[in-house]
Amino acid sequence: MKIKILFGTLFITLLNYAQAPINTFYGDAGPYLLAVTAVPLSQTASGANINWNFTQLTQAGTAVHSYQMPTEADINLYPGTTMVSDIVATVDGIETASQVFSSDVSNVVSITGIANPGLSLNYITNNATFGTFPLNYGHTLTDPVAGTYIYGTYTGTFSGTMTTSVDAYGIFNVNLGNVPANTPVTRLKTVQSLSLNYSVFTNVGTGTQTTYSYYNSDTGTSIPVFRYAITYINVPLLSINQTITDIEVYNGSLLGTDRNEMLTSKMQIVPNPVANELNIEMNPGILIERVTINDSAGRMVFARSTNEKTIDVGGLQKGVYFAKVTNSSGTYIQKFIKL
Repeated sequence: MKIKILFGTLFITLLNYAQAPINTFYGDAGPYLLAVTAVPLSQTASGANINWNFTQLTQAGTAVHSYQMPTEADINLYPGTTMVSDIVATVDGIETASQVFSSDVSNVVSITGIANPGLSLNYITNNATFGTFPLNYGHTLTDPVAGTYIYGTYTGTFSGTMTTSVDAYGIFNVNLGNVPANTPVTRLKTVQSLSLNYSVFTNVGTGTQTTYSYYNSDTGTSIPVFRYAITYINVPLLSINQTITDIEVYNGSLLGTDRNEMLTSKMQIVPNPVANELNIEMNPGILIERVTINDSAGRMVFARSTNEKTIDVGGLQKGVYFAKVTNSSGTYIQKFIKL
């Protein structure tokens, strides 16, 4: 089983529970646990008043989610982007960085791009639209999608559909993370079915991803406390047949940092793009304790415990990188371009 990062109350009884809408697609800016399970997690039940008990998970790593406004380069690459979700995952001491690019116009939320170390999708021809938030139980939308992909050294185009449905609500229990027992949740299900083209060859393979996101419905913030995704990639022409399972469990406070607050308290890289010296500017009161830098493939190229605000990056190759500042209060991530 492979783990990659993709694309995170009050106690209440089932008898007192009523369905609540999913107010926002975006989760909380904070920590998640990556998990594995030896027992298959059944997601087949849907409808009202479902009991989910995922209590046989084992922690495999951690992930930190944060948000930032798109740069000019982001918008040029992924037109229409209004928000960038940064995800830094750590498994067995190895860090990988991923990004999800999205558009939010009048509460209509669409995915414009996904950048992962293994697979990147650019929905430049037709964005993947979830619908107009808040989403209520019973919502369903099938949206055509199309664009370009990068898979390792291979590039091509894709087309297909994404079906979004709010298909269930009920009570949720999990044995990892900071999710209270008997948390009321509403479930968002998305299914992407893609046909892949390579060079002059059409329909050389398929990619299918089914994601279940469980949003808590007791705090008004609709934080996704649990995500389960399974991805199948089958390209016989390139001898690719891969299954990837992702499990994330929320590990922050359900009264955690608001997304907009996180946007205003981030660090800044000055100048950006940078030639030799990377200068880190933090808001007053935010200390620097450790700095790491990952390249666009998720490989760590710099790591140092330091409070210095100037880092020599003259030896790095040209390209896109992610600088991460860690301290006792949290993690801050900013993308920069090395000239």
